[in-house]
Amino acid sequence: MFVLIYYKRDLYETLHGIFLFSIFMITWIPINAMCLFKKELKWVPIEHNKKVKLEAILNEK
Repeated sequence: MFVLIYYKRDLYETLHGIFLFSIFMITWIPINAMCLFKKELKWVPIEHNKKVKLEAILNEK
């Protein structure tokens, strides 16, 4: 409420943002909980063996 008063916004104007943010947080809670308890980490190196010259990238249109 303080933020709405500080930025001189109406509650009705920002209601959709508040609603969508709550949906965003509800969807991320299970993902974050799963990341806390599932500690499977597999590092796979990525081979960078393709050689491309800078001129070829800049002239590509």
